[in-house]
Amino acid sequence: MKARKRRKVVIFIIIFFILLSICSVYAIYKLINRSGKELHPKTEIPPQNVTYYCQYDENWADDNLGGSRFKMSDSGCLVSCIASALKMQGQGGKTPGELNKLFSDNSCYDSEGNMQWEQAEETLGVKVTKQNAAQISANSLDELLKSGIYPIARVNLPYGVGHFVLITGSKNGEYLCMDPLNEKSQPTELSHFGDRIFFVRYIK
Repeated sequence: MKARKRRKVVIFIIIFFILLSICSVYAIYKLINRSGKELHPKTEIPPQNVTYYCQYDENWADDNLGGSRFKMSDSGCLVSCIASALKMQGQGGKTPGELNKLFSDNSCYDSEGNMQWEQAEETLGVKVTKQNAAQISANSLDELLKSGIYPIARVNLPYGVGHFVLITGSKNGEYLCMDPLNEKSQPTELSHFGDRIFFVRYIK
């Protein structure tokens, strides 16, 4: 009888810790995503002539971001999105590798590889507007897309790490993205990132 009771206690403890782990993971997920906004398009806007770039491309994967230790392969999503947006908006034709070199040569990164936007704007000769989650709406994103401006969205990967994608259009109630982590030249649905956007930047 004592052995049976001990087994029941052990089983209860195991179940308790499993439930506690599940609750902890859910709480962490909610905490990570609390400042993002879930967005779905109001109208369907088919993507037009999307330029797909992958940060893993062997032509630039091993290039460092400025003088930092970070490389395009692990931190080149933003540069890839900028290169794609500029190409699609008719404001430039540089590949992510060429654009990264331009940024590196003009001190557009800090020592940790973070973009220095004022310097980047001066280097490119463009204006970059940022909107945080409170300012973003589906209507505003739709209007940008209709006018041929492609927003760079800060999202979270499924395991909570920050990432950048380029919103290129919408279909079946989903925003479609050029995802620099996708090695195939095909759109990734925003639902892959929980449909949540933390902020956007767009180039004019």
